[in-house]
Amino acid sequence: MDDQNKTITSTRTSFATSSPANNEEERSSPPTKIRRTSSSNDCTSPHDDHCSARVCGFSPTEFLPIGLRKYRVPEALDPYISEALCDDALGQCLFSGFLNSFETAQLSSISKRFQKIASNQVNRLDVSRCPNLRVEDVTSIVQRFPNLKDLSFDYCKQFGTLHLTALLPLFGTLESLSLRGCKLNDSHLCSFLESMARQNGGFTQLRHLDLSAVDQEGSLRVGDATVESISMHCPDLKTLKLGWCKNVTDSGFATLANSGNFFLEKLDLSLTGITDDSIDTLQNALFSKSTLTFLDLSATQLTGSLFLTSLARYPSTSVLPLRQLSFQFMRELDLESLVEFLDSKSFRRLQSLDLQFSEVADPIEAPHEIRGAVARALARNRGIKDSSQR
Repeated sequence: MDDQNKTITSTRTSFATSSPANNEEERSSPPTKIRRTSSSNDCTSPHDDHCSARVCGFSPTEFLPIGLRKYRVPEALDPYISEALCDDALGQCLFSGFLNSFETAQLSSISKRFQKIASNQVNRLDVSRCPNLRVEDVTSIVQRFPNLKDLSFDYCKQFGTLHLTALLPLFGTLESLSLRGCKLNDSHLCSFLESMARQNGGFTQLRHLDLSAVDQEGSLRVGDATVESISMHCPDLKTLKLGWCKNVTDSGFATLANSGNFFLEKLDLSLTGITDDSIDTLQNALFSKSTLTFLDLSATQLTGSLFLTSLARYPSTSVLPLRQLSFQFMRELDLESLVEFLDSKSFRRLQSLDLQFSEVADPIEAPHEIRGAVARALARNRGIKDSSQR
């Protein structure tokens, strides 16, 4: 059946023993239908974070009476059941991840009660790949869901400066914003961050920000000016993704890393303009700040062997929290430097190392003893006893 024609149907349910007459009456009752708006946004699982609108921190049935825990969205739409549930319980049934974001918006407009419940409980919406997204649509989202903490507009090609301005009323709640592939430049983003910070006492509430580009044209829009604005206005930021932002250079990264607001845990600088001039800055970010657990430096202009050797020989005895490191397409990355890096005490917690398409990506070409050293280092970091030591 075509996904466009899929419906969610509500059937009337009674706790009393039903008779044939009652069954006939139930079959004749018109079903309540909510049409799916897009087959690409179907939510196949309540745990599918990419397409769900969920109430963070609560299980779907946590506050439901035991006798009602078997009911889900279709049954909750039945007036006999919805009227018997309090607002919190009904909200758990309707807005805990069983619907995608578009269905959540539709459902919240069925009645004033549903709208009130959604307004209080929905704090995450994923509007990615929405065609023809208008400024009025974003304004409506903000008005109907004033407690939003997590918003995604990935690949919305129409998303621009006016759409950003429409998000300003969320200055006190918005913590995660994903704008991957949107047509935004330094001027748009700097103005937005400054306005949000000004309305919130000088700083934004943002903890996660994705500004990654997805095409050649978009790779030239975001640069050092945005990074410097982030360093000024986003002190609580934990995740920053700047993949394929070619105009992010050593200067912008130095401003970010040397600011007093650098407490990032995840940083994506892949395909940026970072060069060997940032080696000292990266050392400072890793050793002095000691908060990074994920770092992506794929396809930058860093010299692999020089960077890894400088990290391995850095005068520090502390064990860093870094667990994931990506070096895809890294140039001039020799195996000796890699082994020295992995043997360093500071990186004993490293558990994932991505070297795809780098010079050492093919272990067949590596000498046997070096392959063994790499394997032992990674096994040691994972807490796995190396079989060769038995």
